[in-house]
Amino acid sequence: MATKYDPLRIWLENHAASDRIRASFREIEAILGFELPSSARTRPQWWANAGGSHVQAAAWMGAGRRARQLDLTGEQVTFESARRPSAAPQGGFAEAAAPFIDDAIVIQKAALRGGVMRMLEDYRDAHGGDLADAAAGLLNEAGLARRRQLLDWVRANAPKVSGDSTDLIREDRDSR
Repeated sequence: MATKYDPLRIWLENHAASDRIRASFREIEAILGFELPSSARTRPQWWANAGGSHVQAAAWMGAGRRARQLDLTGEQVTFESARRPSAAPQGGFAEAAAPFIDDAIVIQKAALRGGVMRMLEDYRDAHGGDLADAAAGLLNEAGLARRRQLLDWVRANAPKVSGDSTDLIREDRDSR
């Protein structure tokens, strides 16, 4: 059955060689020949990878794509090949999904406290990318800091031994 979103499906099919296609909402509107509904600009659920009555999703899914890395503020979305090995499992966005989405993680803006959004925006401004890249960068930095803390704790609390690891290995071997 033909829908008004078929031009988007055809455009995506014509770019089948690309695993990832980043498009602005204005580009999509030019392809479609009409403006996207206001809900496309305000509700992440509009971009859910769900069929049924969602004719817009049927268009990109019919082209073998999934909507990913939605940026409502920047009015951009990435369409990834559903055949990519790293693509997330099928299914829609979380009910109150945030406007930045990674292959396997959805961060709900409502779940972020205090200055977290400001921290993400500052990180994005300093390092480039989108809010999802900023979230990943900050989490990676936090993970490294935590690993350093654990190593420092082990160094401070591990039993002190004389000699080096070679001596310990020999001692263990000789005791058998």
